[in-house]
Amino acid sequence: MKTRNRLLLAFMTGTICTSAISALDQPVVVPVKPGTAQPEVSDSAEKPVAKPASPGSTSEKPVVAADQHGNTAKYAQDQQVLTPAEALQSLKDGNKRFITDHLEKTAGKERLIELAKGQKPIAAIIACADSRVSPELIFNKGLGELFVLRVAGNVSVEAYALAGSAEYAVAHLNVPLVVVIGHETCGAVKASLKGDPEKGNLGRLLKAVQVGNHLNLAAAVRNNVIFQADQLLLESEMIRDFVISERIIVVPAVYSLNTGEVTFMDPVVWEKG
Repeated sequence: MKTRNRLLLAFMTGTICTSAISALDQPVVVPVKPGTAQPEVSDSAEKPVAKPASPGSTSEKPVVAADQHGNTAKYAQDQQVLTPAEALQSLKDGNKRFITDHLEKTAGKERLIELAKGQKPIAAIIACADSRVSPELIFNKGLGELFVLRVAGNVSVEAYALAGSAEYAVAHLNVPLVVVIGHETCGAVKASLKGDPEKGNLGRLLKAVQVGNHLNLAAAVRNNVIFQADQLLLESEMIRDFVISERIIVVPAVYSLNTGEVTFMDPVVWEKG
């Protein structure tokens, strides 16, 4: 009889404990007055869930891509506002890295994401379409750093679209520098020196190449690039005004296919009057 009573007591005690534990697991509902909002149920056993950050906000420093040497490419510095002289020096430094095989730039996913927000190139480059003359490579610049316009013979104004594009870079992208760059043994210059007229659009293009009088190929390339830089100011009132007000400079240059070196000439000027 005593054994039976002990078992019954243990059973009843266990039931009471289990009920008490179950009650603790249930959310506590706070009584509210009619017409008021029901408070949220809190569960202290749950861990807080992090909310996704809103677009464009982060508590961490932005990650930038590493260059081929394992160094961190400081793209933020590339986006600083440069003076015309600083932009030109940046191109000179990049070309020096190119010819000494000390390249630094690369393009990673982080850079692509950053550029999707907008572009801030440091210079506009009017270059020949020759496949061996890639401005981003010869100046060792990455995505978003150069506004490149390319056409055979690096003619600057025969195609209004090219001159208009240069005006866009100056007026809307605020580039402080425009470089008109030719190159050694340019095919368009060679063709113009021969004097044999071409038909169609190619013929129209070659008429815009200016080789000078009785010049050899190297001198003709130099003459043409200076002429095209001058023509850009002559034909574009906007670019001319930016040069006169010293907000930009327009610089002719010649690229060597043999050495990779870019030779910069004096900026073109416009006499006020």
